[in-house]
Amino acid sequence: MARSILVATLGFDTKFQMKTLTKLVSEGEKTLDLVTIVRPEEGGDKADRAEEELSRFCKRVLGLNVRVVRTNVLDPPAAISTIFKTLSQLNPELVIADLSGGMRLLILETLAAVLAFNRSRPTARIIVWAEDLSGRVELDPRLFNLPLFDERDHKILEVIAKEGPQTLRELTSKLSMPRSTVHARLTSLGERGFVAKEKDKGSLRYHITQLGMIAYHMGVVEVKNMSRL
Repeated sequence: MARSILVATLGFDTKFQMKTLTKLVSEGEKTLDLVTIVRPEEGGDKADRAEEELSRFCKRVLGLNVRVVRTNVLDPPAAISTIFKTLSQLNPELVIADLSGGMRLLILETLAAVLAFNRSRPTARIIVWAEDLSGRVELDPRLFNLPLFDERDHKILEVIAKEGPQTLRELTSKLSMPRSTVHARLTSLGERGFVAKEKDKGSLRYHITQLGMIAYHMGVVEVKNMSRL
């Protein structure tokens, strides 16, 4: 079993993948075992050269093994299945998916395979770079299948989103809920990835995550729409 692998969609250049690999190394991601390059079956000389360049960089510069997966992007079931089976064979503890390069179909099929594999292993990271490499966005894969939350959860997320990290006592004083209820809801929100705990000057505070912020804003729309019915 591999501890972690990078799955990278590839087009005609390697700038995104090399940037991701450089970042991972600089951030101390020392458990990376394998780079899996996903590309179309038919890509021509440019795609072949990009594959060769990225493979050489991984092997010679970083000392990483490389696996290449070629898919028929015009056959989504076959493409997704091929990528999924590759992940299942490798069975990594962590999948880091760089979906910055390559064709749109290739990116969507790779995303679908990673999300399917991630169902029983909520440890995937999804990275997408801006076209000019000015920055990157890392997405929590759970946002593609957001769990439902009720009005009490929404009120808790609203306070944290608007006022910043909160202690249990602060939240209880601001909400018309018993302390035990607030604690139970925070525990549930934490298990679903909406909030996270952090120590701040000896106090335990709850802050909202990227996933929680997205769920909160989507929840506001849902509540407003329901109030019109």
